Amino acid sequence: MFAVASRLAIPPLVFALTFAGCGKKPVSTDQPTADQPITLSIWRPASPNDAWPEALSNYLSESGLTDTVKIEYKTLPAATYESTVIEAIANKRGPDIFTIPNDSLHEHGKKLVAAPATVVTADQIKKSYVPVVYNQVVYKNNVYGLPEAMQPLSVIINPALFAAQDIDTELPLSWKGFVRLAKKLTIIKDGKMVQSGLAMGTGSDVLDSPDIISLMMLQNRTTMTTADHGQATFHLPKSNDLKLFPGNQALQYYTDFANAKSSHYTYDPAVIGPAIKAFVQGKVAMLIGYPDLVSYFSQTKSSLETQVKSVPQLWSIDFPTAKDRTPSLSEPVEYVRYNIDVVSEQSANTKFAWQFLAGFDHSALPTGDDGSPFIANSDWFENRLAPQFARAWFVGGQPDKTSQTFRDMADAISKKGQSVSQAINAAAGAETTLLQGTPTR
Repeated sequence: MFAVASRLAIPPLVFALTFAGCGKKPVSTDQPTADQPITLSIWRPASPNDAWPEALSNYLSESGLTDTVKIEYKTLPAATYESTVIEAIANKRGPDIFTIPNDSLHEHGKKLVAAPATVVTADQIKKSYVPVVYNQVVYKNNVYGLPEAMQPLSVIINPALFAAQDIDTELPLSWKGFVRLAKKLTIIKDGKMVQSGLAMGTGSDVLDSPDIISLMMLQNRTTMTTADHGQATFHLPKSNDLKLFPGNQALQYYTDFANAKSSHYTYDPAVIGPAIKAFVQGKVAMLIGYPDLVSYFSQTKSSLETQVKSVPQLWSIDFPTAKDRTPSLSEPVEYVRYNIDVVSEQSANTKFAWQFLAGFDHSALPTGDDGSPFIANSDWFENRLAPQFARAWFVGGQPDKTSQTFRDMADAISKKGQSVSQAINAAAGAETTLLQGTPTR
C-alpha cells in the first residue's frame, strides 16, 4: 500500500504579520483584521466542476481567516485566459495569484515574484513534491510556484471497438505488445483504412503530438538539451555510443504509425481524419492524450464510452507482474501536464499572497492518488503512480513555439517525405534558437 503526503512540509502559517520588502510595489504594513481585511484576487482558467471556491471557503473557515481575508475569485475562458492575464498585468490591474502551465515559468518569469525563504524554500519543494516539480518551479534556488493535480499522458480507448473484434481491453505495458494490439485493431478494406487502431504518427493531426514525441524520446533516454539549456541535443548520438541516436529512434518509431510502408502502420489521417474528431466518430480505437479529453468526448458525444489506461513503456514484458521483476524492467518514464499557481510581482501583498498560497497548498482539492504532486511512499512496481516517474525537459521561454517545432518535425517526415535525420536536425536548430532567446530574470 502507499501513502501520499497531504501537505507541503512547511511550518504552520501565522497570519498576524508585518508585511514589508517583497516585490516591486510597496506592500501593506497592516495586519489583516476584521476592520482592515486583506483582499487577494485569484484568477484561474475556467474548468468544469471547479472545486476551488468551496476549498477556499473551507480553508478560510478552518484557518480562522474568514473575517480578515477576502478572496476575489475569478475564472476566465480557457481559450483566452493567458492573453487576458497578460494584458491585465501589462495594464497594472492583474491578480495577486494566478495560474500558468507547468512549462511556462520561463515564459512568464518576469511577471512573478519568488516565495520568501521564510515561507517556502527549494529544499522543502524537493522533500515534499515529486522530482519533476522541483525541476519546473525552482529557478536559481528560488521557488516561483506550487503545483496542482497532475494529468499523465494516457492511452484513451473506445472499448466498443475492442468488443467488436473480441479483444480484451487490458493493454500491454510494453511498446512491442502495444503495437501488436494496435495492428489488430486497425481495419483495412480494399486497400483503404476504415478503422485506425492507434491514431498517431503525424504532428498536426494528433492533438498532443509534441508531448507524445517528448515522452518517447525521454523513455529512450534521449538527452534533450545541454546542461546549461543553451542548445538542443535531442538529435545527437549518445556520448558513449556515437552510432546510437536515441532521439532519431524515438521520432522514427512515432512517425512510423502513419507510414504505410512501416510494420506498425495504424493511422492514415488523409482517410481517417484528425485524431480527436475521428475518435468521436468511432473511427479510432486508441489514441494517446491527457485524461481531460474524456470530458470533451462526453460533451461532444454523450453516448461515447471511453476508458483511460497507462502509456506503454520500453519494457520486454507485455503484462509484467511482481514475479517478473528483472533488471530489464527499468523504472517507468511518464509525461504529465499540470498547472502551477504563482504570485504576481505587481501584488501589493506579495508575502501575504505567498503565505496564503502555501497555507492553502491545494490539500483540500481533489487530486486522486494517481494525480497527486506529493511524493508517495510506495513500491513503484505495485503502485505505478504516474507523477512519481514524470520527466520533463527545459523547453525555454516560448513553449508554444517549441510545440509547433515538434509538430512541424513530425509532419516533415510523415507528410513531406523528409528523412528523420533531416527533420530532427532542422528541429534541433530551431529549438536551439528558441533556447538562446529565453529571457532571464
